[in-house]
Amino acid sequence: MGINTDRSLTACTEAIEELARAVTMNPTIILTVLLVAASASEQGDSKRSFSDLGCMGVYDKAKFARLDRVCEECYHLFRESVVLTSCRSNCFKNEYFAGCVDALLLRKDQQRLDTMVDLLYGKRR
Repeated sequence: MGINTDRSLTACTEAIEELARAVTMNPTIILTVLLVAASASEQGDSKRSFSDLGCMGVYDKAKFARLDRVCEECYHLFRESVVLTSCRSNCFKNEYFAGCVDALLLRKDQQRLDTMVDLLYGKRR
């Protein structure tokens, strides 16, 4: 290797060592990196779940969470795994979801929930 290459390699090594010292001295940096990574992973999981359920509309985390919560509460009411799976199927656009809305006494919210389902479900050809 030439003199310039050796100097560049030495400078890179020193920079990496300095960064490693800074990270080990400051646990806040480590925690921040971990929180950002966890948040990105969680959002990716939610979006994956969104498309796995057949949703083809606009992803809205709050609306998706609200509809999913209806299915979760319905599952806790009946304690049958088929209820949870069926309620979520076809992006919440099914008879199980409608039955859960009735069982949970959410008829007063029916129109708002239907609007959320339509937005997440999306347009079909």
